[in-house]
Amino acid sequence: MQRYFFHVRDGRTSLDEVGFECADMNEVRAQATRTTGETLRDLGPDFWQHGHWTMWVEDESGSTVLSLEITADLHGLQS
Repeated sequence: MQRYFFHVRDGRTSLDEVGFECADMNEVRAQATRTTGETLRDLGPDFWQHGHWTMWVEDESGSTVLSLEITADLHGLQS
């Protein structure tokens, strides 16, 4: 199994120094989806302050193997 690192940028950059061991790219994609959901849930309303969220996943060699980008717009609504 190879270790993958799930980094996040949401107005600041958070680098994953621990990573997850994954057997293949299907497992990497599933972990990225899980981690994205958990992170956005934990951010709660703070997510809306930046409106743009990016996760990129690197393998052990430092090569990016996938990325996810999420944007949000309130379309003029105030909260």
